[in-house]
Amino acid sequence: MHHDSDPHWQNRSPALFSTLPVELLHQLAGFLDIPDILTLRQTCKYFFALSKDRSLWIALFNRLREEQPLPCSRSELGAMSVTEIERALWMALKVEKSFLVPRECTQSIDDSGKHGVRGSLSGLSFVLDRYLLSADNTMVISLWDITELSSSPTGISYPCARLSLPSWVLLAHTLSFDKSTLYVAVSRHDRARIYTVPLETIAPTTNKYRLSFNLAADFNMQLPDAIRCINPESNLALLYNTATSIDVLNWQTNCRATISIQPNGHEEVWNGVLTLQFCGPYILCFRVHSVEAYPLPLGFLGPTAATLGALSMLQHRFTAVNFRRASLSHTRLSQNSAGEVYTIFVLSNDVFRGTFHYQITVKIKPVPSISVRSLALQGLGISDSHLPRKETGSHMPSDVSRTDAFVSAWALGSVGLRGVWVDRKRGSIDRRVVAFTTHPSRLRSYELPSPEGNEDEADEFIANVPRFSGNAILAISSYDLQDDITICAVSEYSGHIALGARSGAISLI
Repeated sequence: MHHDSDPHWQNRSPALFSTLPVELLHQLAGFLDIPDILTLRQTCKYFFALSKDRSLWIALFNRLREEQPLPCSRSELGAMSVTEIERALWMALKVEKSFLVPRECTQSIDDSGKHGVRGSLSGLSFVLDRYLLSADNTMVISLWDITELSSSPTGISYPCARLSLPSWVLLAHTLSFDKSTLYVAVSRHDRARIYTVPLETIAPTTNKYRLSFNLAADFNMQLPDAIRCINPESNLALLYNTATSIDVLNWQTNCRATISIQPNGHEEVWNGVLTLQFCGPYILCFRVHSVEAYPLPLGFLGPTAATLGALSMLQHRFTAVNFRRASLSHTRLSQNSAGEVYTIFVLSNDVFRGTFHYQITVKIKPVPSISVRSLALQGLGISDSHLPRKETGSHMPSDVSRTDAFVSAWALGSVGLRGVWVDRKRGSIDRRVVAFTTHPSRLRSYELPSPEGNEDEADEFIANVPRFSGNAILAISSYDLQDDITICAVSEYSGHIALGARSGAISLI
């Protein structure tokens, strides 16, 4: 029976829906896609009000997080408005559809006409998915608002904040807990400074930039260029400059503690620390051959120390790999029946083994433990013929199975499920930008842990690790080595990728 031309039915349809229980309508709407809900809200005031219900969007969030990476965690929803949740999910859908699609053009971030000679980049990172933080070897730190950049590929762009500190070094940066302020740590020899950049400043500053770097702390580290991580809420800095210890420093009180790094024979000489990160009551230490978690000293734990009990040092040793740098996601806190669970994702590369994507989980109760799961691998000498292909012409190689390519740069997004690497085959002038997404279902279905056995076991393990679900999205052809990509960054929320060349040039794709 058709009701399309029946005026009586058309007049009754809204009334019929309005008589249904709201709970049932929420259940029905939960099966719709977000574009359908946004279309449905335009039909009448009743559906408009229904589409603004908070419980509906939380249900949609819970469904989508099983299907694709999302820019926020379940625990963060409480501080977000319905409009913010809606915007985040809509943006996540757009990025999901476009992130692995080949990109034809790049947007240059260039103010060399105002700044003078560029230096090679020492830092490049997205902040809040809206800003891009860069630092060159002349120690000019710039903060770019990517929504304000020139739309012209050759146009001059202007940073929204800039700080010039010749002979200093940018070592670490982070956001305040409420994400309103950027904290930047720099050092010169054994001196260190902490600068803040209020990101929501509306009032004009005294300089020519919209935002400003403000000196918040100046202190002595006792070790040269040692800061690896900072926590502005507790005024803590993690210092590392020796092979045997990590220092924790409160820059407000100057209170300091030394943590001895776990010795493990003569091999520890070659097991240097690549990066440090706060992980709840632990310090996560990612090294060349292992990942370790050291408990924070009691005096630095705050009021929760009494409830934690004795915390032991945790360690996982990798087999037959030599990592040379690691890109870490933000630490994510969740709860299980026993207590707090901290999760960090890592993207790292071994010149001979390939690129690895790990999930590191630290549980506090009932017994402190650390587990490492290998989510994806781009291995050398391993065929990836099952990965998606795109016929885009000879200028855009999309086959990511090139296993003899040297990876020059890689980066993981803040959530940890999307990333990018740049590689080049020996003898080729093409630099390939490869983007990947790790599907959330892999976090549940793939249980193979990273092995701690001998090299033969490692070879067998590598053969069974899933390959990256990725695609080459851009090829950069140039004979000039100054165009080599040496550093990159990725924003999981917006889908933007930033590429830094040896020359100091920055491109946004």
